[in-house]
Parts: sequence; C-alpha cells; structure tokens
Amino acid sequence: MENNNLKIAVAILTGVVTVITAVIDSNSNINSNSTK
Repeated sequence: MENNNLKIAVAILTGVVTVITAVIDSNSNINSNSTK
C-alpha cells in the first residue's frame, strides 16, 4: 500500500514539475522575444 502511494505521489510531483518547467520555459521565451 505505502509503495503504491509513493509511486502515485512521485508521478504527481513529476507531472507538476514538468508543467512548471514548461510554463517557465514559455515565459522566458516570451521575455527573450519581447526584448529583441
């Protein structure tokens, strides 16, 4: 049971981190484009 919960938690965290990094990347790209 605990192992399954850990796997689910890791999967959720991985997804959240992926989304956050994607948002940061898009924001940095927009900022770099606006400065050009």
